[in-house]
Amino acid sequence: MINGTSATTFHPNGQVTRGELAAIIFRASGLDVNKDYEGAATYTDLDGFWGAKEVAILQEYGLMDIFDGEKLEPKKPVTREEMAYVTAKYLVGMELDVTQVSNNNTFTDKNQMREDTVEAIGLLQQLGILNGTNGKFNPKGNLTRAEISKILTVTIMLLAEEE
Repeated sequence: MINGTSATTFHPNGQVTRGELAAIIFRASGLDVNKDYEGAATYTDLDGFWGAKEVAILQEYGLMDIFDGEKLEPKKPVTREEMAYVTAKYLVGMELDVTQVSNNNTFTDKNQMREDTVEAIGLLQQLGILNGTNGKFNPKGNLTRAEISKILTVTIMLLAEEE
């Protein structure tokens, strides 16, 4: 689900881009680009981008709503709050039962979060998928490859437990 930066290097402190996040979530979802692709995404900057079809499929399922506007900017580093939003939407799309889980966000920096990400971050916090440092989440911080690896592992484990 997560490729290295080369055949022998993972680069755990490297930043994850928006396009890479889409590819990671797409691979985790089990969707098939040949079966599920119905047409291009609405983003205008995906010509020549290797993951354009994956983005289009995820956009159709509503997972890319956090990236509003005409451009996705697939090479732009993804923020921690953008990742949380996409991951929460993914969990709901995979039908994880979250009805008994609070989406109470207790991070002390939630005033720095986009309004549409506060509950998603709270949900992932309550599920134990993510945590912060010293009570803060750092929503505008860039996501590292090590962080997405941990988040994806815990997410998949939760989905497997539900089955």
